Amino acid sequence: MTKKKKLIIEPLENRVFLKPLIKEKTKEGIFQIVDFKQEKSIVAKIVAIPSRGSEYTKKAYPIKIGDKVLINPNGAEHYKIEGQEFLVVAFSDLVARLIN
Repeated sequence: MTKKKKLIIEPLENRVFLKPLIKEKTKEGIFQIVDFKQEKSIVAKIVAIPSRGSEYTKKAYPIKIGDKVLINPNGAEHYKIEGQEFLVVAFSDLVARLIN
């Protein structure tokens, strides 16, 4: 019996991998996935950033894996990897870090 290896994603250059967060519809009590084309901004969770040696993560962007961010959807590229949907954006498309 072989175990499936866990996929490791490490973006290159100034890219960030994100998992779009699901919006909750409170009236019906159901969940609905964000329609990216109709949204002006998207809230997403950072799942991968360039290695710690990258100039982008050390100098200009105080973010880490697990942070929630607001992004510009126009710059987002959509990818499906092993059945999961991801957004890939450049650091410049990160609008804000959301702090609870």
